[in-house]
Amino acid sequence: MRKKHFKKELMRATILYLTILFLVLVLVSAFFYVRHITRTTKDSNNNFLALLKSQTHHYLEHPIGDILNVEKQLKDSMMSGTIEKEDHYDYSFRLEYVNNEGIIKATSPKSDKRIGLDISKNPFLAQLTEEEVKFSSTLIDSATGNVAMMAGKKLDAGGYIIGFVRLDKLQQAFSSFYTDKNVLVIVDSMGNYLLHPNQDRVDSRSVDPNAMEIRNGIIESGDLTKLNGKNYIINFSKIDNTGWYLILYQDFNALSYPAFYSFFFIAGFMILAFF
Repeated sequence: MRKKHFKKELMRATILYLTILFLVLVLVSAFFYVRHITRTTKDSNNNFLALLKSQTHHYLEHPIGDILNVEKQLKDSMMSGTIEKEDHYDYSFRLEYVNNEGIIKATSPKSDKRIGLDISKNPFLAQLTEEEVKFSSTLIDSATGNVAMMAGKKLDAGGYIIGFVRLDKLQQAFSSFYTDKNVLVIVDSMGNYLLHPNQDRVDSRSVDPNAMEIRNGIIESGDLTKLNGKNYIINFSKIDNTGWYLILYQDFNALSYPAFYSFFFIAGFMILAFF
């Protein structure tokens, strides 16, 4: 009787030991698996964001080129205050030469309604330097009613070149990167959408709900956050020399499902191996 009792206790102890060992191995496997998934996803996201930053800078070369082209024209015409050549600009729907007093002296294409206007109180002028082209936050262009942003540069000989940049071209430049599960956006320094899969968000000058927390360092890349009531993993990168942020929202459920399935597969395999 005592012998049977001993065998039963030994069996219970063995089962308990194997169960604990199994749970430990499952937890260790899960830890390393999740860490691997996290590192792989992070590396993948960093590479993807680097590609998107490169695409953004490629886009910016076009309106910057428009500004520099008009600057060269003004230099060639000895700063006569006229834009001699009426070029067609695909990325800027209007360019303007503004003198030191903030008076619009010339436009391309020519606009008699704009010439002579005083924009000296526009705070964007005070931000401009001779070193590089700068970009404003989004605005409603008073002449056309379109949502746009300004690009501008101070001239060596005095005055400014201002371009009004078409945001629909930015939308076109990123159209191939949209997916069903992810949301890719670009916001300006004030958090307004410059790029969004839904163009209405750009046209209405909507503000990204996480932009302020990103700018203030409250949210970090890889954090779980909410967007339109759904859970997303947020990843972002600041775009050099612009004050803009490139933000990638990844559907949390879409990311976690493969990990859960793989985890349960590993757990099931270990159960079969043990028992």
